[in-house]
Amino acid sequence: TGTAQKVDPRTGKYSSTLLVGSFLGYVPAEDPRLAMIVVIDEPRGEGWGGVVAAPVFRRVGEQVLNYLGVAVDEPVKLAMATVES
Repeated sequence: TGTAQKVDPRTGKYSSTLLVGSFLGYVPAEDPRLAMIVVIDEPRGEGWGGVVAAPVFRRVGEQVLNYLGVAVDEPVKLAMATVES
């Protein structure tokens, strides 16, 4: 997941409210058939990638796997990884 602050065009500084949330992943984990990134520009409410973009990844991923005929025994699982900055 990722969350980035955008520059406020009025102040030229990073904004605490103008955000971009993202999620990148592939499915299924054992034999990937789909790699996808979801980017939400200026989401309403919470802007964290894991909150706004990951659920979109799950819904779209399940639909694409179904379209490709890939059997999904259980719903797409999301695993979050974090790195100290």
